[in-house]
Amino acid sequence: MKSFHKPVRAFVISAAVLCAAILISVLAYQIPSDFTRFDVTGVEMHKVSRDTKNFVAGIDEDITIYWIYENELPNESMSMFLLNYLNASDHLSLRSVNPSTSPDFLKKYTSRTVSNGSLIVESGRRYQIIDASDMYYYVNEFINSGVGYTYEMTEAEYTYYHNLYSTDMDQAATTRYFKGEALLTSALDYVTQPLIPRPYILTGEGKQTLSKTLHEVFSNADLAPTELDLGKETTFPEDAGCIILFSPTSDLTEHEADILKAYIKNGGSFLLVSGPASSGFENLASVCALFGMSPTDGMVVDTNTSYHNGEAHLLVPLINSNHAAMNAVGSMGYLAYMPESMGIAFTDPLPSGVETQVLLGTSESGYRVSEDSAKTPLCSASAQFVAACGIMETEAGDGTKDQAYMTWFASEKAFTDEYAKAASHGNYYYLMMSLRWMVEDERFTSIYSTLSAANLSVPVLDGVTTTSAIVVGLMTVVVLPLALLGTGLGIWLKRRGR
Repeated sequence: MKSFHKPVRAFVISAAVLCAAILISVLAYQIPSDFTRFDVTGVEMHKVSRDTKNFVAGIDEDITIYWIYENELPNESMSMFLLNYLNASDHLSLRSVNPSTSPDFLKKYTSRTVSNGSLIVESGRRYQIIDASDMYYYVNEFINSGVGYTYEMTEAEYTYYHNLYSTDMDQAATTRYFKGEALLTSALDYVTQPLIPRPYILTGEGKQTLSKTLHEVFSNADLAPTELDLGKETTFPEDAGCIILFSPTSDLTEHEADILKAYIKNGGSFLLVSGPASSGFENLASVCALFGMSPTDGMVVDTNTSYHNGEAHLLVPLINSNHAAMNAVGSMGYLAYMPESMGIAFTDPLPSGVETQVLLGTSESGYRVSEDSAKTPLCSASAQFVAACGIMETEAGDGTKDQAYMTWFASEKAFTDEYAKAASHGNYYYLMMSLRWMVEDERFTSIYSTLSAANLSVPVLDGVTTTSAIVVGLMTVVVLPLALLGTGLGIWLKRRGR
């Protein structure tokens, strides 16, 4: 009878061991990948900081991360990096999108080309694009010594400088970094903010909007304006970072002007594009008067051939390089083109707390002419201002001090596609950078933008990473056999002792 029980006991024990191994394997696969995936390369790219994990864990709204990948398998290192975010919150989801099979997908977000491997982070409020080319940068000691500080080069910049200084750069240390965590965590912070200041463009009777090309320029700079009919409002939206009035064909109503002036006096910014036809708009002029600026009669011309494009009214004005926005565009070689401009005058003295600055102006040969005849000057020859800006100190009812900004371009035709092409669309960049200059202090900057970048210049082992197979393998190949061996040895020693 005992001989019969021995095979049965052995069968039962074997079956139990097999079931235990299967159960352990199944359970191992259910362990969160934070505990089952290990970086054995020495590269920090896959890791995210505790600050990121704590922030992501606190997200309480659904967010989708779209991974734009075309004609290639997803990058394993990037997969592990993104998985850290997904594991930290049930509100995050990841979708891979192939532009080849979904050609219309990107059109919802941008008209420009995005790099392979880019991310789009979208919540119910807004979205942000993280281009793959922005996730990496290079630091080279030779370049650093030349500029006097640590210069972070994009891949395109690195290639450009390497073509010029290949020998010197190759002899110096080059380090490649991955700053995906700072960008992705900042993007998540951005799309979950309850309020982000943004531009609004006035619509309704007598208001025009941006051309498609100009709108794309604004959109690519994350400055696309939202339409607003002020005639239907009693105040501006709380998130209004700047108000744009573009090529008005009729004057503001008193209601619109009063709301706009109240907004400005509370620290708001105002971007105006107008022309000679608007010089008689009294309500609009009352808004401009807050900044000590007013329209002049007639059209500005310049007889100096260096400052016009074939005809005196097709102005190519002087650019004030001391202004940040003008210098940023002018330094790239773009000319400003201001055809059929109205003049802008400054009051003397300026209103208290107001400072003004000329942005674009004619030479000393400039003057104004009537619409009836170019031979009838409205003023003697002198420099005429065709773009200007103002800064006004403001104080809210609670005593909070702020600054209001206004930028005025006095040529409507300058911002039509037909004339902008003549200046390689430089006019559009001057307008966009002026808007950015006004709203820069209100633009959202995430506290996570300073998260450390990962050094990718560490030697990498073959087989970039391991996965949960490591855990399963350790369990079934090492831990379980050792446990059985220990159990068997204990039983043997116990029996031998008898």
